Amino acid sequence: LFTHIRRRCWEDCRDRSRSRSRSRDRKKTKSEANGDSQRFFLKNTGELDDWKIQSHFKRYGEILSCNVLMDKRKKQYRGMGFITLKPEGYYRGKKNTKQMMIEWVLEESHVVNGVKIDVTQADEKPEEDEDRKR
Repeated sequence: LFTHIRRRCWEDCRDRSRSRSRSRDRKKTKSEANGDSQRFFLKNTGELDDWKIQSHFKRYGEILSCNVLMDKRKKQYRGMGFITLKPEGYYRGKKNTKQMMIEWVLEESHVVNGVKIDVTQADEKPEEDEDRKR
């Protein structure tokens, strides 16, 4: 009887831990929902953090993600990052579309706190392979 109860408790614990793990399906649906968004590569960000960059780029559209790369050993910013924007609002009197947002972001010069940032379109993010991560 105790063996059965112990085994049953162990199975319940394993089931609970699985339910908290991240699933591939959840990630796919999130990326598919963002088909209207565009990812940009930022160079020469210097010591700017996520918050300062987000406050500058929020006028171009909704910010879905903003990542400023850091050196893990030195705990310093590497001077580059990525930002993902979704078109929102109006540009030149017309409703903002993905192509219009791309032109708008790329044609303007971006100066944040005295730092001139170079912005280019980022390549498509490759699919993550679960086996490579381990």
